[in-house]
Amino acid sequence: MQKKTILILVSLLVAVAVAVVLAVTLSGGKTTDAKDGAGTDKNATPAPASSQKNWGTHFFENGGGGGIVTESSTEGKNKFIDPIWVAGGNPYGFMELSFSKDWLKVQFASFDKSWNFGGFNLAATTRGGVAKGHCWYIPRIPGTPGIKCKDSFDGPIGAPSV
Repeated sequence: MQKKTILILVSLLVAVAVAVVLAVTLSGGKTTDAKDGAGTDKNATPAPASSQKNWGTHFFENGGGGGIVTESSTEGKNKFIDPIWVAGGNPYGFMELSFSKDWLKVQFASFDKSWNFGGFNLAATTRGGVAKGHCWYIPRIPGTPGIKCKDSFDGPIGAPSV
């Protein structure tokens, strides 16, 4: 019964997180669009006001997709979106969300270099830690561009090559 309660609480927290992200991203005003698909640094500082879009939205795209292989998203640059960061290599990871009263912090996370994967033999796998990658702050105030976190790492991270 405890596991079911915990699962329900986690599901509710995820639903709240998604609702907060939507509320923040759809709040209107000019923002610098941020694309996250997992690290080529495309000038990870906010774009100048002249190149900011009027969508009032920060875009985060997770290009992993699942399955047998993972691959990074394409840059996706077009007249509507100015990509801030696209992952180097083919990392498998997720986006960690942290909230304060005024900011949403989104940080890419993946395997650190201490992992050693044993292929189909799970017992041969040496577990490691978490590598933190690109990080972006999204303000609550409409019309305010996002900013790069000071601890952002924009180089390739993820599972070591096999």
